[in-house]
Amino acid sequence: LSHRVSEIVAALRAGKIVALKGIGGFHLLCDARDEAAVAELRRRKNREAKPFAIMLANEASVPLFATPTPEDLALLRQPGSPIVLLPGLGVLPPNVAPDMTRLGVMLAYAPVHHLLFHAALDGHGLTPSQAVRALRFALGQFARDGTEAVLAESGGQGLAGVIAAAQARARGVRTAIRERRFSLDFQPVVSLADGVVHHHEALLRPGRAATSHTPQQFVTIAEAVGLSEDLDFAVLELSLAALGRAPGASVAVNVSGLSMQSTAFRERMMERIALDPAVPRHGGRSRLIVELTETAEIGDVAGAAATIRQLRAAGVPVCIDDFGAGNAAFRYLRDFAVDFVKIDGSYVQGAMHNAQERGFVASMAQLARSVGARVVAEMIETEAQAKLMAELQVEFGQGWLFGRPGKLAAG
Repeated sequence: LSHRVSEIVAALRAGKIVALKGIGGFHLLCDARDEAAVAELRRRKNREAKPFAIMLANEASVPLFATPTPEDLALLRQPGSPIVLLPGLGVLPPNVAPDMTRLGVMLAYAPVHHLLFHAALDGHGLTPSQAVRALRFALGQFARDGTEAVLAESGGQGLAGVIAAAQARARGVRTAIRERRFSLDFQPVVSLADGVVHHHEALLRPGRAATSHTPQQFVTIAEAVGLSEDLDFAVLELSLAALGRAPGASVAVNVSGLSMQSTAFRERMMERIALDPAVPRHGGRSRLIVELTETAEIGDVAGAAATIRQLRAAGVPVCIDDFGAGNAAFRYLRDFAVDFVKIDGSYVQGAMHNAQERGFVASMAQLARSVGARVVAEMIETEAQAKLMAELQVEFGQGWLFGRPGKLAAG
């Protein structure tokens, strides 16, 4: 190569045409998503209308642009690296294959192709698997929000715009996680008996310069495209760093069910906390708490249980978050030995005005205590709510009454 791989990738991103020497001479390349670059390639090749084929990194990328059958995928995998005509999704500029509904697709076959794709994805794009998940996320929006709302969000660009927007959001989240373009606020959790702070919960705050998502949207997209482990580990690292600056504090970090069931995440997390003074090796109270969220349901219960066992064996307490908000929480209490249960705030709000809701809170608190877990109630905003939760045998409270999320005070 006459230029570094990073320079070639930068040129392609900038809409340039790249000449790549291969078997049989030079091949001219451009980014097939860039309509102006495709037009310039046609001008240089004096190829007014004949369709171009596209090269993709691997088989996992194919469903982003076309709808292959299993037989089509088998053809693409053949040693000769054939170009296979597939029904296109219409997500590429029309000048790639003018007036055609089918798209010529081939897979990268030479080492230099794989180098270019790897460099293009490193830190900037999505892996093929993540891109496919972004596509599923976009399609899920149709089912959840309706066609009109989703198309309006895409700027009226139709399905291509919807997919492009979903992938752009996913890339933004990936970059924000990789470059730590987010911060943490910390909200106190206090004893309802005396108001003493027991610990703080770490709450994600996406940076405005990196993404326009709310914290929940940020987490939802991260989980949808397979970035939950990266996000959870990044939050863990920032929380441990905050604990290092506040030696008298304790912090609870949220961990997705997707991460909790992952062997790779378990090993990475346990290795990290084993090195941190916030988690004493030889007894003593851990200043780190892990909250299991229900934003993504756990499929591998045995894997998650193994992670929880290892955390508790290391002295790290585990809490089930948002208990009662979804169907899985009660199964989690049955399947996992935990130290805390946090009752979902919707029950706290409803208990002030509804006897049935008060009964639910009392029953959930009793159920948690019966398995040896201590009980937290969230979204407590008034003294009356705090008094009621204490009467219902809830030990700890969290909410604006006790403090809004903010920075963790240095010790």
